[in-house]
Amino acid sequence: MHRRCREKLCFTELTTDAKIAKHTGFPIGTELYYLQRLHYLDGKALILNHNYFLKKAVPGLTPEIAANSIYEYIENTLHMTIVNSKRVMTVEKITQIDKKYLHLKISSLLLTKVIIDRKLH
Repeated sequence: MHRRCREKLCFTELTTDAKIAKHTGFPIGTELYYLQRLHYLDGKALILNHNYFLKKAVPGLTPEIAANSIYEYIENTLHMTIVNSKRVMTVEKITQIDKKYLHLKISSLLLTKVIIDRKLH
């Protein structure tokens, strides 16, 4: 049995500018929640997630909820279903954040995943 857990690193509200709009597909001026969460498996940091949530679609989202299961909150508290989620996977150079939280011993490339939840029903 593997033990899984997550740690919330960043929870912020932001408004998309041109750079964020290009990265996420949300129009400029859209209010979003941006989260960074670190996922562990058997005590080892394994995944660093970057999530963008449309603020008006997930009312009442808090750092405390983000530290647990956002999807459980969406489905069980808000009684909504996610009908469209965009996952973008890229290979990029390791950043200082990756090195800090994932304790990587390599210094070149890392597979990254950004999840953009766009439509809730």
